[in-house]
Amino acid sequence: MNHRTKITAALALALGLAATPSLAQGIASDSASYNRDGTLNVWGAHIDPVRERGGLLGGVGNVVGGTLGAAGNIVGGTVDAAGNVVGGVVGGTANAADSIVTGSVRRPAGYSAYGTQPVDRAGAYGRAAY
Repeated sequence: MNHRTKITAALALALGLAATPSLAQGIASDSASYNRDGTLNVWGAHIDPVRERGGLLGGVGNVVGGTLGAAGNIVGGTVDAAGNVVGGVVGGTANAADSIVTGSVRRPAGYSAYGTQPVDRAGAYGRAAY
């Protein structure tokens, strides 16, 4: 290889490395960087920064949770249920609705669990079939 070929090869290699992503250049690209909006960017992952804790909702949640938890141990079921509802509302509306909706359902009037009528009887007009 003569001197001109070596220079051409070096320039081609330099241009090739300049055109490739930073991962192929041998530079430590595992270091964290920040985007313009303040979010953390590690290996292309978009990670939101940790927000300040102990704000209005966090403080109220902690106080209410502690108070209901203590009263729940003393009183029992009713306050504990209210604690679950409050926890569900803070955590997510779907959870709270699930906790509130779940429960026993009243049977229709006149229904007997002992089955006073035969099960295989055909339904008659005006008579509810269970």
